[in-house]
Amino acid sequence: QTKVDAGRRTVLGIGPAPSRLINDIIRQLKIY
Repeated sequence: QTKVDAGRRTVLGIGPAPSRLINDIIRQLKIY
């Protein structure tokens, strides 16, 4: 069972946008 503390961000939606713009954004994100 997965438990997430209140107020924690768990999902991010990006788009619609051209893949070039999306790649510019996600390149800077960390994978946890």
